[in-house]
Amino acid sequence: MNARSLFESENHIRGISVTTNNLGNTYTLLSRYGIAYSELHTAIELKLEINDQIGLITAYKYMGRLLLETGEYDEADTYMNMGLSLAKEIEAKEEQIEIYRDLSRLFEAMNQPNEALIYHKLYHTYSDSLLNIEKNKRLLELQALYDTERNEKENLQLKQEQALNQQIMSRQQAQTEFYLILLALSICIITLFAYGFYQKNSTNKKLRLLNESIQSQKNEIEAQSTKLNLAYEEIRDLNDDLEQKVKERTKQIIEYSFKNSHEVRAPLSRILGLIDLYKRESSNIDLDYVVQNLEQSAIELDAIVHEINHLLTLEESPKKS
Repeated sequence: MNARSLFESENHIRGISVTTNNLGNTYTLLSRYGIAYSELHTAIELKLEINDQIGLITAYKYMGRLLLETGEYDEADTYMNMGLSLAKEIEAKEEQIEIYRDLSRLFEAMNQPNEALIYHKLYHTYSDSLLNIEKNKRLLELQALYDTERNEKENLQLKQEQALNQQIMSRQQAQTEFYLILLALSICIITLFAYGFYQKNSTNKKLRLLNESIQSQKNEIEAQSTKLNLAYEEIRDLNDDLEQKVKERTKQIIEYSFKNSHEVRAPLSRILGLIDLYKRESSNIDLDYVVQNLEQSAIELDAIVHEINHLLTLEESPKKS
């Protein structure tokens, strides 16, 4: 049905007639006899319209089979004989044989064994005849093919002999050329190997010298690295020593600052206080008392100054308890 739709869209009458005829036969096989009859009747009309005689024989044959299935034997006989007459007219042997078989089935269904036997014999006679014709035709074709192949083989054999002789000559010439090319290639390969061997030795020598230079530079770098490590160790020791000295010096300065701000301040304040007392009340003060206290404060101040001097010296001195 899809195929017929495509043919209808192109208005292709032959395609429409073929698909319609096939649809009629299909509906017969499906036992949908009403629609099968309609499709086959349409197919017959289309075949008559385009004068498709082979297609018309097929349509008559399918219509006869449909009517045989539905039990309309007289009409089946009519369509089958219409197909048979046309098949004889155009010498459509294969269609004629199929209709003989259908007629045999028809008369068997009609309980006419004599007629059924006649058409059955005709079916087998024409089948055998057609088979013999096909066999003879095939034999003739095979004989012609055999003769053709034999001639072709003889010609081919002759050509092969000529080609073989030519091939032998060509092969001998090719072998000579091959040996010459092989000799030339051997010389080139030997030359390349010799050059490669020379280049390899030269490259190995350069690599050996380069490795020696690299090893020498490596040893020198390792020696310099060792020296740098030793120098680094010395610098680190000096830094540690200097850091220790800075810490001690800082501690001394802190002690000096403490003594300067506390211990020195006390006797100095007393001295300044006695001098001020003497200036304000010189007539009423005990001069011996003032001198004695000034001397004591001066001695104490001197001891503190000596201690500070010890703290500020770079040489290590024992700490004051």
